Amino acid sequence: MSLDLLAPEAHRWLTGPVPDGTRVVVAGVAGGVGTTTVAALVGRMLDGRCALLDHSGGRLHARAGSTSSRGPVVVHDLGPHALAGESPALEDPGAVIVLVCASHTAGLAAAVRAFETLEPRSPGLHGRALIVPVAVSGPGLGARELTGPVPVLGLPRSRALAAGGVLPPLDRDLRATRAAGVIGAEVVRRARWVATVG
Repeated sequence: MSLDLLAPEAHRWLTGPVPDGTRVVVAGVAGGVGTTTVAALVGRMLDGRCALLDHSGGRLHARAGSTSSRGPVVVHDLGPHALAGESPALEDPGAVIVLVCASHTAGLAAAVRAFETLEPRSPGLHGRALIVPVAVSGPGLGARELTGPVPVLGLPRSRALAAGGVLPPLDRDLRATRAAGVIGAEVVRRARWVATVG
């Protein structure tokens, strides 16, 4: 896989070091918002340097096209459990948290609500979290609407990603690939922050 399709800044973050022991927890605010797809894309952007941990026992590995269970980084697909109350994985002060929501006003509001619910129980969450609205149908939120208490990085609607099954090759949808690169780079940036302050 070539990350050369990405913007130079994302490429720099993604090809640099990722702290050993990094844990990335990807949690959706509802079912069907793209949590497994985002987790698989983060794994792909980390270019094989990660183990995949799945809440459902197999969909993440099938989506990523990988059976990787070892690596210095763990990407954990928690499924649609960001608003389901207490979760030790979401409260881990050493984990990077990716909250996934639908790319519309109500979806983003649910992700912000999940963040605000987690914040008192999860030290340093501002430095470790990001929100990813996924445009499953329609155009999704515009750039000016992508605001929240932490970085909000949208994943645009993509027919290639919506097709299901194994993630398509990076060059099938450059817009989605570049967005995934930005998301992956932000995960790495936040993982380095956790390693520095943790």
